[in-house]
Amino acid sequence: MLVDGYNIIFAWDELKELAKDNLNMARDRLIDILCNYQGFKQCNLILVFDAYKVKGNVGSTEKIHNINVVYTKEAETADMYIEKSHIKSVKNIVCVLPLRLTLNKLSF
Repeated sequence: MLVDGYNIIFAWDELKELAKDNLNMARDRLIDILCNYQGFKQCNLILVFDAYKVKGNVGSTEKIHNINVVYTKEAETADMYIEKSHIKSVKNIVCVLPLRLTLNKLSF
């Protein structure tokens, strides 16, 4: 499952409020939530954050607990990364989440 991290943060009221004061804390909270979700569902989960406005950024990927967290490279949005990942492997399931969807409404 591929998740656009900032779409979730700014769609979910709790995380949006947290992001107003500290975006890093909102990202960390989302990572914790999705780690728990992955443990429950036993799915391959990739969380993608845009870093496309960071000059000279080459992008990075890190394993945090049981999920992969991707920060995109300069000029690459999370949407672009997700589309590219989907094209590479038809085994990936791309979950396009409406802006107003909350995580407690997710069920796969």
